[in-house]
This record gives sequence, structure tokens and C-alpha cells, in this order.
Amino acid sequence: MPISSKRCFCPRKSARRKRPRCGPRASRCRRSGGTPKRKKYRQSLSYRKDPQLEAHVKKLYDKLQRDMKEAVRLRNEGIALQKTGRLKDALRMYKLSLSLYPMPDLEAHVKGIERKIAEQVERTKLATLLYNEATVLRKQGKIEAALEKYRRSVELMPNKRADDIIAALEKDVAKMNERREREEALRKEKQGPAK
Repeated sequence: MPISSKRCFCPRKSARRKRPRCGPRASRCRRSGGTPKRKKYRQSLSYRKDPQLEAHVKKLYDKLQRDMKEAVRLRNEGIALQKTGRLKDALRMYKLSLSLYPMPDLEAHVKGIERKIAEQVERTKLATLLYNEATVLRKQGKIEAALEKYRRSVELMPNKRADDIIAALEKDVAKMNERREREEALRKEKQGPAK
């Protein structure tokens, strides 16, 4: 049987048909050198080495190693800051770390911290708004409504000054209730016994 240039006669054969699997695409056969990518790879190995290129690659590799070590140091510093509750500083360290060496798990962590910071800002705004409303209500003499707003403000964001105001208002409310009870008792005495 003459060898055809269009067909490859490698040992790989199809089970259904008794003809070679490679068929007319002989460039993909093992005997012909494999895929075009493999050919190019083998060809690249045969090029001569360039000392300047190798020195440049070594510099890049060394810089990558230094950046990676610095990124890990910055990440660890961010972790320490986060443990102390300084989220904004920790976020800054994490972003510096990511600028030097990308880490997918750290990127996801940074997004979570950004959400926490946004939530804190919203809680702070709402707590400040409630505190201001309570102050206005207190000045208008609506003590019980002011007391409720102060309590909600402290629930959102602890505030020593608001705690002190709440304690003072609770004392005032207790005094007002005692005074009302006394006035009501006096009024009943003046009216006399009911017949």
C-alpha cells in the first residue's frame, strides 16, 4: 500500500471504522510533531539564549518576590489594625497590599470591609439624626418622645453624652409622675369624700 501524503498512518485508529483517526490533518498526529503549539514551543527551545533578556527576567522575578513579601507584610498589618477596630486604616493597608500583589481572597475581604464601613456610616448618620430630633423634642417640652429618640440613638451608636441625658430625663420623668400623683391626691382631698 503506498503512503499517501494526505493521510497519517499512526497506530491510533477509530474503533468503528478501520481507518486512522488523524485523517487528512496529519499536523495533529504524534509522528508529525503534534499540534502547531507544540511545534512552536519546540522551535522556541532551539533559539539561542540572550543574557540581557535573562538578566531582565531575573530582575522582574526579584521585584515580584519583593512585592509579594511587602504585600504580605501590609496584609498582616491590616489584620492587626482590623482586630483593634480601626477598619478604615485596615482597609487602606489591604488596598496597598492588593496594589502590589493581587490576592482574590483579600479582594473579597476588602469588599466586605467596605460594606461594614458603609453600614457604620449609615448607622452614625441615623443615630445623629435621632439625637438631634430628641434634643429638639426636649427643648419643646416633649420629654417622653425625646427620651424614646435618645434611646434609639444610643442603640444604633453608643454615646456617653446621650446616656447621661437619658439618665437625667428619666429622673425628670419620675419627678413629674410623683408631682402628678401628689396633685391628683390633693385634688381628691379638696373635693371631699364621694357620696
